Amino acid sequence: MDPMTPLNSAASLSGMARDTESAEAITRARRDGELRRACREFESVLLEQVLKDMRRSIPKSGVMDGGFQGQMYTGMMDHEVARQAALGKGVGLGEMLYQAVSRRMRLEDAGVIQARPVDRGDP
Repeated sequence: MDPMTPLNSAASLSGMARDTESAEAITRARRDGELRRACREFESVLLEQVLKDMRRSIPKSGVMDGGFQGQMYTGMMDHEVARQAALGKGVGLGEMLYQAVSRRMRLEDAGVIQARPVDRGDP
């Protein structure tokens, strides 16, 4: 199409509308994927913290202390166990968070509710 030609035909307007809808669908899908990934990562961080706190509650003995290397190893193991758990079904927290946030985002997109600014409190 010549860039100087006016866009007044029904066919070109229909094509533009379709392109806009496609772009919006792609944007929604990308945003949805990013939200799902963020919720899984949040669940992973929470699970890792739970594992670390559980490990701290076990009394240390001289044989099983492990020193710095043992702490490093168990920290890496906790991280990987939590990450793998969250990649699977996890404990369900990531999915619940995803459902709640995505529902709110759909309502905001539809104009049913307004997005609220984050209150960061007094500095």
